[in-house]
Amino acid sequence: MKTTNIGIVIYDDFDALDVAGPNQVFYFLQSSSSGGPQPVALHLIGRKKGEKCRSLEGLTWLVETGYKDAPDCLDVIFIPGGFGKKFQALLKNTDDPFYAFLKSQVASAKKAKKPQLICSVCVGALLLARAGLLDGYTVTTHWAFKNILSLFPKVIVAPGYPRYVIDRNRVTGGGISSGIDEALAIVEILRGAEVSRQIQLSIQYAPNPPHQSGDPSVASAATLHTVSVQIGATELYDAVSEFLK
Repeated sequence: MKTTNIGIVIYDDFDALDVAGPNQVFYFLQSSSSGGPQPVALHLIGRKKGEKCRSLEGLTWLVETGYKDAPDCLDVIFIPGGFGKKFQALLKNTDDPFYAFLKSQVASAKKAKKPQLICSVCVGALLLARAGLLDGYTVTTHWAFKNILSLFPKVIVAPGYPRYVIDRNRVTGGGISSGIDEALAIVEILRGAEVSRQIQLSIQYAPNPPHQSGDPSVASAATLHTVSVQIGATELYDAVSEFLK
């Protein structure tokens, strides 16, 4: 019986919805696969089992699986985005064990000739790019940080503001809430469209926001200006530009 192992990797200053939304989708996939021919195991992975990670919103999450305890070759690696000083430190420091873990997972899959989906949502794409895992792939990220992703010369940034982009075994999502759409697309890759539809219905995912301002193509100029200033993308752009020199 082959188990599909899905790993969501967390770190200090990650964005909670980047994890909670996809985790909800994958949880329903795990539940619906229980006792079936293709069971699913969902792993919340961090530096050390039992360690606490604090999201940028101040929520505390418990690491269930340490880097050393994770399956050697995950079928799906999912990297959330984040923000703040600890996120910037992780993005800058390629000696952090986070990168060694990612690279060992990819190397194990390659050696075993095993299909593996490498995924991110929001600025999790910057972490994958920093690891060299998006070189030659067309990808996306949060609309306010696309120019930062473009600083990585071998990464191809998709035009427009797609909710997610699939390029071979790379699946990348736009900003924050896009992770739910992306996770449903990942389920479709793993188990087919009908299972994805069933999970969408189970979580009653039928967005009907009170305003149509979800990306720059539909937001007003005033809203776009205000959010662009508030979100602090310029600070991160300057930081990434500096350490990529």
